[in-house]
Amino acid sequence: MKSFKILNSNSHLLILSLWFINDIAFKLYFPNFFVGKISDIIGIYLSPFILTSIIVTVFYKFNEETVFYFCSSLIFIIFLLINISQEINNRIYEFLEIGFKNKGTADLTDLICLFMLIPSYIKFRYHRTLNDNKQENKFILLLSFVVFINSPAEPTGRSDVLSVLFLLYSTTDVIYLETPIDHTKVSDLENFKFRFIGKNNESEPPSIESLTIPETCSNVNEIPEPRDYPLSENFSNSQPLMHFDYYIIQISQDSDFKTISLQNNCSSINCNFDLSILESNFYYWKVLTHFTFIDQCIRYFYEGEPKQILGIFNK
Repeated sequence: MKSFKILNSNSHLLILSLWFINDIAFKLYFPNFFVGKISDIIGIYLSPFILTSIIVTVFYKFNEETVFYFCSSLIFIIFLLINISQEINNRIYEFLEIGFKNKGTADLTDLICLFMLIPSYIKFRYHRTLNDNKQENKFILLLSFVVFINSPAEPTGRSDVLSVLFLLYSTTDVIYLETPIDHTKVSDLENFKFRFIGKNNESEPPSIESLTIPETCSNVNEIPEPRDYPLSENFSNSQPLMHFDYYIIQISQDSDFKTISLQNNCSSINCNFDLSILESNFYYWKVLTHFTFIDQCIRYFYEGEPKQILGIFNK
């Protein structure tokens, strides 16, 4: 079997091992843009070989080449769908749920990884099966399947020293919602818990110690609406020195948060929430970060929305 022999080669065993270690270790302790893309790149490249090997092993009468092209097309379609819409992503992961609590984040930048299907096709199309008498290690199928379905644990933090040595930085701040999620049934008084991991290894939003009024400003006016801050969300010119005030937990019945059912401010990543006013239904929740800064002697509020997967709970 061509796909099986490709997986058994030393180079592909090494790549498979890297994929596994990246999911269980690097993603856990060093979450960042590059680490996230490693699994996607290797996964897209190896998945056609893994699925083809398993299917043809079970259904040995199937034509391997046909199965390979079918698996490649299936991977292309599913990976495309889970990255163009978070709603579609959630539905597909729920449909494929087999007890591992898998979940993902729709990310259009991941679509670039689909180009790895090209070297996968080339490898399969032009691979020459050598050493036919070599004993085949069937264990590779089990290992490949485990790596394929593995759901990496969510990050718990990063080592600053290692992050500096290996340049393990993220492109954006990330919030990991811990509870309540996955349609958990909640009580009237519920504990909301999440974690913040900054793009430069921070465990909390970066902040100046205090918001001081510049000596050149005799009077500082407040503009209470977040939409009135004068700079773009990405602060393309220069990011102002901002003081972090608190987290904002928002709850809504729709994933777009067009209407807010309940909102609360939290000073920490662990806070209690009174949900007694909510009717029985399912709800989404997310976390914003609230900052204050002064620009041209005017005080502004800024609400950031770090990258995160929406939490879902039942009331």
